Amino acid sequence: MLSFDAPRQPQPNAYEAAFPDLHVLQFQYRTVQLNELRWADFLQRTNPVAAALMAKMRIDPHTIARE
Repeated sequence: MLSFDAPRQPQPNAYEAAFPDLHVLQFQYRTVQLNELRWADFLQRTNPVAAALMAKMRIDPHTIARE
């Protein structure tokens, strides 16, 4: 789970440690990048974790001012 505010571009979903002649380690994983998710999509959820993570999601200041 990635919770930083920037950068907003998609982050890698794999890690590899290798030498020129040997692959030592390779991980592939799913990323959940909070700053790419819309907070409003989670507004009606009853899950307290979703509510806590909404602060790191993409928030449009104009939307908040209207609500």
